[in-house]
Amino acid sequence: DKDPTPGDPQRVRTLAKHLHDFADDVSDALRLVKGMAGEGTLLEWAGKSADVFKEDFADVPKNLKKLKKSYEMCGDALADFWPKLERAQSLADKALRKGREARDSLSSAQSRLTSADSWVTRAGKEADKYKDDPTGSKSDADKPDAAKVRAATRDVQHAESAQSKAQSDVSDAQDALAAA
Repeated sequence: DKDPTPGDPQRVRTLAKHLHDFADDVSDALRLVKGMAGEGTLLEWAGKSADVFKEDFADVPKNLKKLKKSYEMCGDALADFWPKLERAQSLADKALRKGREARDSLSSAQSRLTSADSWVTRAGKEADKYKDDPTGSKSDADKPDAAKVRAATRDVQHAESAQSKAQSDVSDAQDALAAA
C-alpha cells in the first residue's frame, strides 16, 4: 500500500522558513548593494576597470530583486502548503482507520452469515425428518413426537431469522466499506 499523502509537513514547514530566511538575507544584500552604488567612491572611480565594473554591476540590483522575489514566492507556497498537507494526512489516516474497521466488520458479518447458512441447512435437514409422510407409509410408531416437530420448526425459523440478519449485516458492512 502506498501512502496517499506522502511528505513530512514539519520538513516542508522548515524548508519554507529557510527559504524566507534566505529571501531576507538577499533583501539585506540588496540594501547594501544599493547603498554601495550611491556612495561617492564608486561614482568617483574612473578608468576602464570602473567602466567594466559599473557595466557588470548594473544588473546586480535587478537580479537580487528577482532572487528575493523567487525565494519569497517559494517560501510562501510551502508555508501555505504544509498545513494543508498535515490536514490531508490526518484525513487520510482517519479514512484508513474507518476502512480497516469496515473491512473487519464485513469479515465478521460474513463469518456470521456462513454460520447462519450452515445452521439453516442443518435445521432444514432436521425439520425434513419430521415432515408428514405424504405416502402414508410410516406407521404410528415411526411418527415423530409433536414436541420435536415444533422444536425443529422453531429452529428453522430462528436459523432463517439469523441468516436474514447476517445477510443484512453483510450488506451494511459492504456499504460502509464502500463509503470508507
